[in-house]
Amino acid sequence: MDGTIKIAITENESEIREQIASYLGNYSDRAKLKIQIDEYESGEAFVAAVANITYPIVFMDIYMDEEGMTGIDAVEKLRETDNECMVIFCTTSQEDMLKAFRCHAFDYILKPVTQDAVDRVMADAVQYLSNEGNYIDVKTTDGDASIMLGNILYTSFSGHYAVITATGNQEYRTRMKLSEVQELFRDYDNFLEINRGVIVNLDYVTNMDGAECKLSDGEVLPVRTKSVKAMRKVWQDYTFAKLREENSRR
Repeated sequence: MDGTIKIAITENESEIREQIASYLGNYSDRAKLKIQIDEYESGEAFVAAVANITYPIVFMDIYMDEEGMTGIDAVEKLRETDNECMVIFCTTSQEDMLKAFRCHAFDYILKPVTQDAVDRVMADAVQYLSNEGNYIDVKTTDGDASIMLGNILYTSFSGHYAVITATGNQEYRTRMKLSEVQELFRDYDNFLEINRGVIVNLDYVTNMDGAECKLSDGEVLPVRTKSVKAMRKVWQDYTFAKLREENSRR
């Protein structure tokens, strides 16, 4: 994995936040990973941050300030816009985990947190990222970045730069040719080029009406006029196939 993995730690006790950050630093050094760690002392602070930042991995305390938002509350809010983030809950009791997994938790760690526990969940998370191909690595104007595929809304071009727009109002500007951007998404059937340089994630499309493609965040993108019917059929076929797959798992 070449890009930097952004990791959030949300915990009201500073000593525990620092301890987890230290363990993550130790793991990344041994695994030769580039990581960026952001710390939050409350669920409210975390929720405010993820409006503008996307994290592939989050360590979340279940219980924090008694008068404020719990870790469960914070993740439920996160799930309104991000279903791909891997949430690792930190708790003092396994009895809390039923609630946690209802939020699609990736894993959990029992307190007191240990280096072995952090190593275990990080190894699983990194393997998931690598094996599932759930991210792309790009060199942006702000440095190397690993972008979760599931969080990408669409691509566009501005001058000599490709712009990858993701959930949380994130934009990644990268100096790439059109053919290079097309190659990034060529193997993924949930990405469709609806206009020159505009590649949209079909999981976020709510409708294709005329020459407009509407996304779940309210964005409206232009569809190549000559290809409107073909594009609409690709989107409908993908949506129906996805529904059939989801129903077969039940």
